[in-house]
Order: sequence, then C-alpha cells, then structure tokens
Amino acid sequence: MSTHKDYYATLGVSKDASSDEIKRAFRKLARKHHPDTGGDEARFKEINEAYEVLSDDKKRQMYDQFGSTQGTYPPPGWQGADFSGFGDMFGGGPGVQFDFSNLSDIFSAFDGASRQHYQRPEKGKNRSLNLAVTWEEAYKGTEKHLKLKSNDGSGSETLKVRIPSGMLDGDTIALTGKGMPGSFGGPAGDLIITLQIGPHPYFYNKDRDVYIDLPLRLDEALLGSRVVIPSPDGSKIKLKIPEATAPDTVLSIKGKGLPNPQTHTTGDLKVRVVYSLPNKLSHKQKRALESFAQASETDNPRPW
Repeated sequence: MSTHKDYYATLGVSKDASSDEIKRAFRKLARKHHPDTGGDEARFKEINEAYEVLSDDKKRQMYDQFGSTQGTYPPPGWQGADFSGFGDMFGGGPGVQFDFSNLSDIFSAFDGASRQHYQRPEKGKNRSLNLAVTWEEAYKGTEKHLKLKSNDGSGSETLKVRIPSGMLDGDTIALTGKGMPGSFGGPAGDLIITLQIGPHPYFYNKDRDVYIDLPLRLDEALLGSRVVIPSPDGSKIKLKIPEATAPDTVLSIKGKGLPNPQTHTTGDLKVRVVYSLPNKLSHKQKRALESFAQASETDNPRPW
C-alpha cells in the first residue's frame, strides 16, 4: 500500500473548487514556479500534473472516486483483484497490466498512453549566410537588402541589413528572430550574417589601422618633399616626407584609420614608404647620379 498525492492540496484549492478556481490557482502557481523564470522544475511538474487531472472532468471524477492522500491503492477489498482486462478498457490491448502504485498510471491508461507532458520551450536553430561588401562600404557603413526564402518555403521576404562603419572581414551581424522556428512555443532562431570584405586598390588594414604604400622617387625620398595622398574617407592629405627617408619607413597620420563601432574610437592611417626606381635611366639622370656618386665616395654603406 502507498500514500498518493493530493492534487487539490498541490493546487491549494478545495475538493469542491470550480473549474475556474482550479484554472486560476494553476496559472498563479505556474507563473511562480516556471523553470524559465527561476522556479523549481520538480515543483512545476507536480503543479502541471495536478492541473492535468483536475482540469479534465473525467479524470477528476476517477480521481475523486479512487484516490487521494487519505486513501490507499488498491482500495479496501480490491486486494488480489484481477486487472488483466483493464488494458482493454483504456485502449492498452488485451492482457496489459498496469501498476497502480502510482496514481498517474491510471490517467496514462485513460489517455491511451498519449498523455502530454510539459515541454520546455526551445529556441529555433540559427540560419547563416555570407554577405559580400566592398572595402569602402565596410569603412563608411551601408545598408543592404537581402531577399531570402521563408522557413516554410512558401515564399520569400526582403530583409534590411544595416552594416555599421568600421566592420572587419569575418565580422558577423545577427538578425534576431529570422532563423528557424522554435519548438513548444519557443522563439525563432537568428540569422547570422558573416561579412566578406573585398580588397581596395590602395588601402589595406591591420585591425583598426589602415595602410597605404607610398611610392617615392629617389630624389623625393633623399631630398625630402611634400606629396598628396588619398585618405580612406575620400579626402586628400598633403604629407611631408622628411629628408633622407629610408624605404619601408612608416609615417603615421592619427585618427584617419578605421572606426570601431563598439568603442567609437578610430585607428590611424599608416603610410609605408617604398622606393620607385626607373626601369631605364635617361642621359640627364645618369649625369646627375654620376655627380651624386662622386659626392658620396667617402660614404661606405657596407660594414666590411
């Protein structure tokens, strides 16, 4: 013999409570003990089980007739009774035996073993795609429109994607709720967009710093000069080249690099000097270099 659960006590209602009273009590307790809001999952299942029985007129009638915390199973006088045909009564099939030490078995049998248990809502799976943008679009920011098939394949929808300025290659943008549908009432997943940024003819970036290679003639590098270079924002910058600037020297222009959309800071523009040598010297150039060579005879660039 075993003591059984008092479903009325679980919901905190009297045995003569109306259906509306039972429903109100269940909703109040379910909100309090729901696992998704930090409640006790075991307690929530007890509340759900009690409501499942007491909210159904047939189940409640059987419960009132056969079981409570004041009674025992089997009821007095039923010990040794043959329940071999009980499975036929509830769709279990001939010869099916039921263990009535747990009252929930009788209601499972009543439902034909199809009783629905609580299922935690689950978020749908994310969808993903790659989106190609130009270097200028990533630098300045832009807006794209994507036409995607709906999840059920019945049609398509156009999505507006805002790309903030300063995005890097491989950065992702998430569109909430545009993924696969959730289950058991859960929210839809997200659409994860991975940016693929194309190359620029002049600029390339290392994190937030933007680089540009600046070809200089030999005289511009050695004598010093002023040259005009493009900036990533489209403006022109007049840059001073110091005298005797060596190749691979990097000159920095602060705040002209790639913006950071999270920190709202900006990298620098890095100008790398490269020497541009002519493929063929003119007679005038040769004479000038010969004079330069004579003036440099005392300079030995080699350590040996």
